[in-house]
Amino acid sequence: MTPQPPTNKVIKTPDEASGGVTEKIGFKDLFFIRRLPKLGFPREYQRPADAESYRKRLIRSGFITLEDIARHNKDNGLPEGALKRLRADAQFMLEEPISQIADASFVDRLYQFDHDALYYQNSYYWFNWVFIIGAFITTIMSVIGVLSPRFDPSGTLGGFAWLITAVCGVITAAASALNQSRRPQLRWFVNRRKAEAMRRHYYLFITRAEPYSGEPAARRTKLAEVITQIENIGSSLNMDEAQKTASVLPEVQPIPVEKRLSQDELEFLTYIYRERRLQAQTTWYRNRKQEFEYNSNFAMLISALFVSAVGLIGALSAQLTDNFIIQLLPTALPALAAALAAFHQVYGWDRQQRVYDDTVAQLRGASAKLTYGEGPDRKSYFVETIQACEQVFASESDQWGQGLIDQEMASFTAQTAESQINTLIEQSSLPLDTKQQMRAILESVAASRPNAPPLPPPGN
Repeated sequence: MTPQPPTNKVIKTPDEASGGVTEKIGFKDLFFIRRLPKLGFPREYQRPADAESYRKRLIRSGFITLEDIARHNKDNGLPEGALKRLRADAQFMLEEPISQIADASFVDRLYQFDHDALYYQNSYYWFNWVFIIGAFITTIMSVIGVLSPRFDPSGTLGGFAWLITAVCGVITAAASALNQSRRPQLRWFVNRRKAEAMRRHYYLFITRAEPYSGEPAARRTKLAEVITQIENIGSSLNMDEAQKTASVLPEVQPIPVEKRLSQDELEFLTYIYRERRLQAQTTWYRNRKQEFEYNSNFAMLISALFVSAVGLIGALSAQLTDNFIIQLLPTALPALAAALAAFHQVYGWDRQQRVYDDTVAQLRGASAKLTYGEGPDRKSYFVETIQACEQVFASESDQWGQGLIDQEMASFTAQTAESQINTLIEQSSLPLDTKQQMRAILESVAASRPNAPPLPPPGN
């Protein structure tokens, strides 16, 4: 089957895209502004009460609304059979309970998984922010406690510093213990994988690609099987379970491709998939890549400046022995550099840049034949393209949790930022005890968090 160039047929399409807009990355996107953990993050997903707000969320998520179908029908005149099939599929995904014991539709269950992923992600970042900031404050207060007799003979400053040190020690120990017991990172990964698996099967179902190539009843039965498997991903919250993915056998009696979709349905679904799935997701990957690169460069630059400045501050401290701030800075600056390196490990910027670069490159090849061919060939290329693209998305999202299990990858990821910081430390003229303090901070952070998690997928 030789590919043919896309047709030039003009089709009016819904005028609302999914919101995949290229962002201008800048200071507002630094991790301590954009990715700062939120207070009071709601535990349960709440569906928007306002119908218009919910419709707009569906569009931002890339899903089909009944208004999309009505608008396309008004502009292009869908045949009754095509109109009925599109409406039935959209209503089923938006309104029908996914099982006899569930009170949520397919899309709302997806949103529940997405919300749970955001909740546990926020919890994980909270624990790690507390630990990193607590370790930094503990280091600074310990030094203040040592210096205080020279600057405050009354002992008030020293007592306060040791009190803060003790309080920070208790808080960081509690945060570390809660992080280990609640396992928010694993729960975040598991729920993210569930949400992305649901998203993939939404598009496979709507476009009638495998394994949803049979009659309507068979397609819904097949989807119920998949939903059961997705619900069971990570059900026991152990690492082996977290690696499971939903898989289902192809349809035994598939409808031939040329009979699955009418030409009118094909044009509508092509628009939806191109604009709301491929282009929106690709734009999101590129935006996140730029954000991660910006934060990685910022962290490394500031860390390098801090470490480089220690030599000058050290020379000044030898001359200005009565200046408390100057005496404190030789420890404070390296500690700040170590904290930035720790955040680099937590957010995993370098690794995610590579993952998203690879995903965009694979999508470019997988989507090349989306609008190729004429007649039955066009439909075959469309279905094959959907399956190829969704396999690329599956490969990307299946990496969620992989670092938690694959210790070699986790170790490799953690070394990206740490090795650069260690090089700066070794090449600096810092006192030996200061270098040891910086290494201790880095090692303590790495010990409490053996892997470097990726930033969230869409919407996170």
